[in-house]
Amino acid sequence: GVQALDSAKEMIPDFIQKKYPPKKIPINKEGDEEIIDHISGGREPVIGENGEVLTPGFVIYYDPESLMMTEEKGVTYFQPKILMDNDFYPPTYMEITHIPELGPKEAAEKSRKELVQSWPHVSDVSMADDGRCFINFMSGQKWNSPCGEEVYVSDGREGCFRIAYYYFFEAAEGWAINFAVMASTFEVIDSK
Repeated sequence: GVQALDSAKEMIPDFIQKKYPPKKIPINKEGDEEIIDHISGGREPVIGENGEVLTPGFVIYYDPESLMMTEEKGVTYFQPKILMDNDFYPPTYMEITHIPELGPKEAAEKSRKELVQSWPHVSDVSMADDGRCFINFMSGQKWNSPCGEEVYVSDGREGCFRIAYYYFFEAAEGWAINFAVMASTFEVIDSK
């Protein structure tokens, strides 16, 4: 418990920890509501020499007890600890990338065109009142059929952030719910 929280906090910039303190978030999994401690994770904005923000950052809340946060080549990943190094289940994870050249709707439409090439079931792009765009996709309805969702959030400039999460069909009421709740906490950081 405490050890997982402490090790997760070491990876997160102090700026994010101070501005976005831990909070309890209710998660409704398979009909049962749990209140789970979440901490903030993410990436600080990149600031230029003149103090201007060159690249916006982000914050997202996650449960460090069950998820491992890593970053590789500008992509932030969240993977369930219980499923790490497990070849039995299809890949289950969330990834967050910045797309500086396309807005949410344009990026979602472009992605949908690519998804229909390799996924048999892809939803149309839907847009929420706040401008976020969503796409759902799945390969079937067997317990281990890969599924996913992409969420596109404006970066407050010309681009967007892509939050994609992948899970297997049986995990739709488990890991998919966790990832959807996390995505709902996502905020762009455009200043320090």
